[in-house]
Amino acid sequence: MKNILIISHDGADGTEFIHGILMSGDAFVSVVDESAGHKIPGDVFHYDGIVVMGGAQRQNGNGNGKRNAHFLFDELRFLRQAINADIPVIGLSGGERRVAEACGAGVSPVNGTTATWENIALTATGRRDMIFYGLPRSMWLPVPGNDTFAFPRGGTVLATSGNDVHQAFRYRNAYGVHYSLSNGNGNGGGVPDSVVNVSLSGGACRPGTDIYDKTRAICLNFLYLADMRAKAFDTECGSEQWLIGQAEINNWKIA
Repeated sequence: MKNILIISHDGADGTEFIHGILMSGDAFVSVVDESAGHKIPGDVFHYDGIVVMGGAQRQNGNGNGKRNAHFLFDELRFLRQAINADIPVIGLSGGERRVAEACGAGVSPVNGTTATWENIALTATGRRDMIFYGLPRSMWLPVPGNDTFAFPRGGTVLATSGNDVHQAFRYRNAYGVHYSLSNGNGNGGGVPDSVVNVSLSGGACRPGTDIYDKTRAICLNFLYLADMRAKAFDTECGSEQWLIGQAEINNWKIA
């Protein structure tokens, strides 16, 4: 069974939603939460994969919640260790900012603006990457308006939109997918009613909605990567077999 860690920053960042998806993929999932006073684990090698969540009001340092400086410092150190060890890491719903920062990129303060719907297009590389396996070439997703970060040097762009040239990225074995797990405003730009009219619960989408289906696919693809790495490191080939296998699956053609 895959051992996955979720790093959360507040109770409204979609952690419960992601936790349920990962559990449905036969993973053992543990959570550390900044807002609950938890501490970052000491041993990164205990985990097969790490999911980083956001929480806009806490992520930007401008919200009402007081940040835990020790947690944030230990989080970056922990993520950098995981990335250097090629442990799969993914940032979702604001967590991509922390992953980008761990990859050496700069991040800009944001004001917790409401997400708006964007048509996200996978790049040629993104269509071959396992993280987007089974997903369409383009998709509508709610994206925070002012939630920006620099692109990690040495990274690969996996998806773009009209307002953001790096909507999703991969750096080594770390991923950042820039969208919100809450609904976007309005129906501008031709976004289909079937996408906009979703049912939300606790700030996150519910099963059967368009956002849920896409997020579930991304999370289960991430679990596949985590499982593959875990099995590779159970052999004598270790990291060499893992890197070869990763190159193979990242060249699969996405529909």
